[in-house]
Amino acid sequence: MDSGRLAQHQYQAYREWSENLPIVQDDGGTRKYRHREPKHIFGDYFVRAVLDSLNARNISLARASSYLDGLKINDLHQLEQYYAGV
Repeated sequence: MDSGRLAQHQYQAYREWSENLPIVQDDGGTRKYRHREPKHIFGDYFVRAVLDSLNARNISLARASSYLDGLKINDLHQLEQYYAGV
């Protein structure tokens, strides 16, 4: 019935070993270029179409944000500045 199972002492040794492993802190990525991600995901043509619609007031800022992968409003303004400089 216990075929293929670990013995209790082996399992307890494993639990003690796993609890003593060091916890690696991941700093995560940077959001420095988050505003450029929609261009890489959707392409230049789509991003320009959304920004043109936003500037023509055909869509709201919130709608443009949702079209561009949930981009935060601050990042959306940075994207507009990025395209204005390109």
